[in-house]
Amino acid sequence: MPPNCPDENRGDFVIFCGRLLERWEKVGYTENRFRKRRASADMFWAIIWKNLLGFDFIIFLAAALNGVVFYFARRFALQLYKKLHMNVFVPSHRRHPEKVADAVRNVNEEDVVLLRKRSEGLYSIFINITAVFPLLGILGTVISLIPMVSDMANMQNNFFAALTSTFWGLVFAIVFKLLDSMLSSKIEDNDKSVALLLARKSEEEEKQGEET
Repeated sequence: MPPNCPDENRGDFVIFCGRLLERWEKVGYTENRFRKRRASADMFWAIIWKNLLGFDFIIFLAAALNGVVFYFARRFALQLYKKLHMNVFVPSHRRHPEKVADAVRNVNEEDVVLLRKRSEGLYSIFINITAVFPLLGILGTVISLIPMVSDMANMQNNFFAALTSTFWGLVFAIVFKLLDSMLSSKIEDNDKSVALLLARKSEEEEKQGEET
């Protein structure tokens, strides 16, 4: 700015320079904040991948095993449901006793017992593994927290890394608990159907004994 410039123009120039500096500071602050967020995201994914090769791998392995158990438990439960529901639940055993008797005779008890045994056995394994996930998460966190005693300088990163096991344990526990709500109702229906089948078979045997 020339020295002989009027005071008004000089004041406007100073204001303009001040606003320009503020904008540059805001841009620099935004860039720094973006870099920090990006660094935090990079650190987050680095810790996630690192822990997947550690104790978290056991949690994912248990989740894969539990998923396979759920698949076969649901498969056998559906087979038993289809076999019993259309045969045992004939509109009414009082209005159509002959239809009910024929349907009960056509049901193979050995197949019913085998499917029920398989579905309930796998379901028992499924709910037990599901209950273990929160404990696995806590165990992984405790194992990860032990080395923090000898490395207090990097406490923040170590503490964050320790929490991933608890996170995955809770996530899989919630997911499988939702799946359990879908499967448990089918298991309960099958138990009622089997009980009804046995009751009607005993009635049919009693009738045949009376006739003879």
